[in-house]
Amino acid sequence: MFIFKRRETYYVEYYDELLEKTRRVSTGKKSKAEATKFVSELRQQLKQRIKPQGILLSQFRDEYEEHAKSNHSAKYVKSIKLSFKMFVEFIDDPKLNMISVRDAERFITVSHRRAATAGHLYFRTLKAAFNKGVTWKYIETNPFKSVKPPKLVKRYPKTITKKDLDSIIEQVENKVLKELYLIAYYTGMRQSELANLKWDSIDLMQNVITVKNTDEFRTKSKKDRQIPISSIIIPSLKLMRKRKKTEYVFPNIQGYSYHPDTISHKFKAAVRDAELSDEIHFHCLRHSFASNLVRQGTSLYVVKELLGHGDISTTQIYSHLDNDSLAEAIKKLY
Repeated sequence: MFIFKRRETYYVEYYDELLEKTRRVSTGKKSKAEATKFVSELRQQLKQRIKPQGILLSQFRDEYEEHAKSNHSAKYVKSIKLSFKMFVEFIDDPKLNMISVRDAERFITVSHRRAATAGHLYFRTLKAAFNKGVTWKYIETNPFKSVKPPKLVKRYPKTITKKDLDSIIEQVENKVLKELYLIAYYTGMRQSELANLKWDSIDLMQNVITVKNTDEFRTKSKKDRQIPISSIIIPSLKLMRKRKKTEYVFPNIQGYSYHPDTISHKFKAAVRDAELSDEIHFHCLRHSFASNLVRQGTSLYVVKELLGHGDISTTQIYSHLDNDSLAEAIKKLY
């Protein structure tokens, strides 16, 4: 590293080991003493940088997946595995610090062309993963950070009526799952939350369900929340409590919690048996709960808390349902 003067300004030239090339930068100083001070500070900054390890993409994937198992839901870990699988197939297995913004951009563009929703899933998941790569000092910058994925077509959430729900439940033979689908419709709980719901989380004196984080289960937001119990499902819960045999509210035949995928697959089969739209899936019960609240004038902020959303922007997908507010706004025009 040495200083030289060009015209009235001092410059410094040095070899950047991280970028593996010679760099020449202006100190912005006209005094040699000030330029020397600049060089001293630059030298300290360079020492503090940690050269990224030559870790392969596959090695980083394995390490990140292991980290995710302790910090995220099983569903999210599944999306991580899928996203990395597709990215490795696309780019092979280079060193992590050799992946460029252009590589990331090409992968997201191609993925979006194949399936827009999947492309966005890969983008969100890999961007979060590579952020962790920066934190772990495997890379200096996240190649996905500068990528702008194509916009998804905005679709309103699919909902069902109580009549639709009754038709679906009629096709279900398993009594526990019948009750689960009914209660999902009136609580808006996620399938994983219902699968792991235990009787100690239901207070039939105060009529409230507490969605808890436990050693075995974590909510998506990592926060507990309470849901007041609708009077419509109180009789069902009281009958279920009388005949309870395990700590789980919705136990499988062995007395343990249902796998969330089983809950959704059985629901989908019942939808098809009822000859309803194939667009209806288990998550529509949650959409229906939220939509019914909004149509009755419930604030989106209240709906956000009941659903356990981390951000109000997620809840705003239901804002189009508040037609009364829209009509009132139009009336104010003159």
